Amino acid sequence: MRYTGKQQDPARQCTAPGTLHMILDVPIRVRYAETDAMGVAYHGHYFTWFEVARVELMRALGLHYRDLETEGVYLPVVECRARFIAAARYDASLQVRTALMAASRAKIVFGYEVREPETSPTLLACGQTTHAFTTRQGKATRLPATHPLWQGMGQVDCMPEFVSFA
Repeated sequence: MRYTGKQQDPARQCTAPGTLHMILDVPIRVRYAETDAMGVAYHGHYFTWFEVARVELMRALGLHYRDLETEGVYLPVVECRARFIAAARYDASLQVRTALMAASRAKIVFGYEVREPETSPTLLACGQTTHAFTTRQGKATRLPATHPLWQGMGQVDCMPEFVSFA
């Protein structure tokens, strides 16, 4: 379920592959409000944790959602999925790892892994979100090749095998 280092299919790479694989680890603490009576994190909160990690990855690339929206570019989620392997529990210190899996001028795909590194490196969950570029009115659009987001993504190699649901 992790990136294996296999040769990437050129058709699935960013248009201008860069020199680094961008992976970002974001710490998350499971709050009481995110758990059920047994102290197990509700599955829907994983998607919130994915969002936190995704926003921080984009920020690390020098890109901010607020700036995109000011320009009239939006990134709604058009597909999301997760696989839950083990339970995250109340007050656990988690690590949400995210990576850019694929990008085109029409959409972008992120992969996620959730672990509890303090107790064991066991994978608790993995996930993936696909985002389409749209206008403020929700109409699908393509990001201009000259846009700073596209230029920034060109500096990062995509990792299409970071998370697998096969």
